[in-house]
Amino acid sequence: EGEYDFSAGISQTFELGGKRSKRVQVAELELQQIRAEVLTLERRLAVEIRTAYTNALSAARQLDVLEKLIVANAEIVRITEARLKEGDVAPLDLNLVKVEADGLKIKAIQARNDLETALLELKTLIGADVAEAIKLAPQTERPPRLDLGLSELTAIALRERADLQAARLGEQIGAARINLARS
Repeated sequence: EGEYDFSAGISQTFELGGKRSKRVQVAELELQQIRAEVLTLERRLAVEIRTAYTNALSAARQLDVLEKLIVANAEIVRITEARLKEGDVAPLDLNLVKVEADGLKIKAIQARNDLETALLELKTLIGADVAEAIKLAPQTERPPRLDLGLSELTAIALRERADLQAARLGEQIGAARINLARS
């Protein structure tokens, strides 16, 4: 009962057959693959933001045009009413003009809703507060001209797309893991 038994131990792994360098190689390839996947996500987010911006800009321009048409149509209604008083047109013509004016107002309401929806989507994508007001800066009227052919565009995509790089790294990781398992 007066005796005590104490023991201490240490464990050290000695990797043989070059396993350590192969493990480091696998880890480096996995890190590169994750970086490529992050780049892919960033690219997709950038595309979604550009799409939402373009949709919002399109809705804003459509709303602007419709509001100008509503003002012009109000003048046509006023002129048609004056012509009706003079007996120059039938009441049916005035009603047709008013129906067209009401149709433009409905389209303007739809365009306003589309604009608000596009702005909400854009705010969500950029992480802005939904209540925060954002102002759209218009882009140039025409999209840039593309001077590259299909084969050049395909070569650029195969060379630079991060998701394809991640897939290639996945192949290399698989081969490195097989090499590690063999050692």
